Amino acid sequence: MVGWGVFPLVDSEFELNQGFFKVPLLFGGVNLAFDKYSKLEELYKKDLDNWLCNLYFQIHRIKLSEIKVHAETKELYHHKHVKKVE
Repeated sequence: MVGWGVFPLVDSEFELNQGFFKVPLLFGGVNLAFDKYSKLEELYKKDLDNWLCNLYFQIHRIKLSEIKVHAETKELYHHKHVKKVE
């Protein structure tokens, strides 16, 4: 393993997160002793060599009913509905 990071799946109101996010990735294997983000932040602030990079991503919530199965490949996919602006 080259690096690892942590991200909460739910927000402070226990709703699934959605939006744009940035997660710092650290060198080495996962350390389960970190139970708060502040501990993780302290580690790479003390020694920047512990920091690998930042991971940027976006989360969209979708309904299970919107997930389709491709007839030929049997792979799951989600068709994003685009509204036309007139």
